[in-house]
Amino acid sequence: MKIGLALSGGGARGAAHLGVLNVLCRERVPIDLISGTSMGAAVAAYYASDPNLDNLVKKGQDGMAKFIPDGMFKKLPTPQFLWGVLNFFYDDLLLEKLPVPCAIAAFNLKKWKVEILKEGSVKMAVWASCAVPFVVPLPEFNGAKYMDAIMFCQVPVKPLFEMGADVVIASIVPPFPFTFKFISQKFARPPLAPRCTSESEKIVIPIFTMLPGVGGLSFRKAEFCIAKGEESARSSLSRIRNIIPQ
Repeated sequence: MKIGLALSGGGARGAAHLGVLNVLCRERVPIDLISGTSMGAAVAAYYASDPNLDNLVKKGQDGMAKFIPDGMFKKLPTPQFLWGVLNFFYDDLLLEKLPVPCAIAAFNLKKWKVEILKEGSVKMAVWASCAVPFVVPLPEFNGAKYMDAIMFCQVPVKPLFEMGADVVIASIVPPFPFTFKFISQKFARPPLAPRCTSESEKIVIPIFTMLPGVGGLSFRKAEFCIAKGEESARSSLSRIRNIIPQ
């Protein structure tokens, strides 16, 4: 049984995914594949580059200490600032060489559709997935400009099934009430089968982390978001254990 983890977009609220990862790793829930959109893509690539939780926590703390006090998103980020953040976390890694297979959703403006990036520069893929027009500069590569895909693919679950996942855990940080309602209707149905043997039996286990009062640029509230993500993941463990054998 292959387990995938899909991480939604949500700006600074996406720090909650780190809390979800913390609980899943501590509880030895296997993560064979991972995907993400926007901030979820940044966290997905971060985990896929080194699935050692202790290393990730240390580097994440160092990164927050380095970049957030310097005024992250107090004003519009320059390409130079973004490149510094991307270099710190991803260096010159390639998606196809990551220890954990990773899929990143970005919106290709030339083709006018969501593109699932699984090869090439991790830095460029993460930048593409997080690029919000008029806030984050739009990168250009592969002959096209890219932007954040959150309005078209908030939670990239389907790519994980296409990569061979049998069960997908979806860590969801709903940015708007209508989105939360839509995703609840789509993913919150209780799974019916303990194991997956066909396409019709694919299972999605949602983990919702609600963060009222936390804006998309509230990066100084990262610790709070991480703690809430841990809380949401712990409350979902019984459902996960009912589906995923230890």
